[in-house]
Amino acid sequence: MQDLVKLARVSNTICFYGGKGSGKSLAMAYFGYKAHKLFGIPIYANMPLTVDYTHVDTFATFTGMNNCIFIGDDFELWANSRLYFSKKSKTLMEIILNLGKRRVAPFMWSCKRPMNCDVQLRDVTDIWIECKMFLNGDPQTVEEWHELRKYINNCYVYMDVYDYKGNYDHSEVLTDLDRWILLYDTFYEIKDIEYKEQPSYRHD
Repeated sequence: MQDLVKLARVSNTICFYGGKGSGKSLAMAYFGYKAHKLFGIPIYANMPLTVDYTHVDTFATFTGMNNCIFIGDDFELWANSRLYFSKKSKTLMEIILNLGKRRVAPFMWSCKRPMNCDVQLRDVTDIWIECKMFLNGDPQTVEEWHELRKYINNCYVYMDVYDYKGNYDHSEVLTDLDRWILLYDTFYEIKDIEYKEQPSYRHD
């Protein structure tokens, strides 16, 4: 697991995907926390964390990130493939495509289905991690987090890691979930990033 945290700093963009309750947010919070401890750089996130971080919900904050870690949960709301031609989506992708030059790494984002997210975002993603939640050794069937938390001591997140071409690389297992689940607010609803179109100027 430590090697993957180190690799995350080299590979700029990582996607965590899986169904509802698969442990995507939990895994991102874990990796963000571990990378923060290992590299001593700040965390920016669009979901509330219980460790020191900067909340991101506006373009101003998103654009100002530099030499940091980013955690973007439910990224379908920010970079939806159906909004590919919108000005907001184009502006967002212009920022993301240049974040590597600002040492924003790892840049982590999650979604249920990658195809629902912007094609450019998918193209620049270096590592894909498919998450699955297991309860007592079996794939979890409890859909709601408030129900799953009753059994958190018996759960673990199984993660299949793929490279940027989609080739299987290896698998990781995240345990001690009763500890890591305290890193973030599991009930927070992710909002779309605040976007204000810049005024255009005419020269008559």
